Amino acid sequence: MDYNKNIIFDIIDQAPNFYWEILAERARIKLVDQLRENQQLHELLDELINERGELEEKKQQYENFKNIIESTNGINSLLLFKMLQLVQQKQQLAQEKQQLTEEKQQWLQEKHELLQIIKKK
Repeated sequence: MDYNKNIIFDIIDQAPNFYWEILAERARIKLVDQLRENQQLHELLDELINERGELEEKKQQYENFKNIIESTNGINSLLLFKMLQLVQQKQQLAQEKQQLTEEKQQWLQEKHELLQIIKKK
């Protein structure tokens, strides 16, 4: 193993300066690319955070609207129930009116007959 380490150190010592310059330039380019990517990811994260905030606001507006609709539906259901009760009462009153009208007609008929009997006497 020491032999392999010695070979590596010999190669490193014998490498020309331009090799190290090229290696350093490649590392610099990689770092610049990684920095650019990091900045893009940071900007994307900021956009996503802003978008999330906007979506939270829209969600809250939706929840408020939903609550209004649900309470309106409750009121509408109550109004519909009351309206049906009124329709039933109206039908009952119409039946009672019809019955009273028939009784009145019968009473008038009896009255007329009694008047006829009285006139004959």
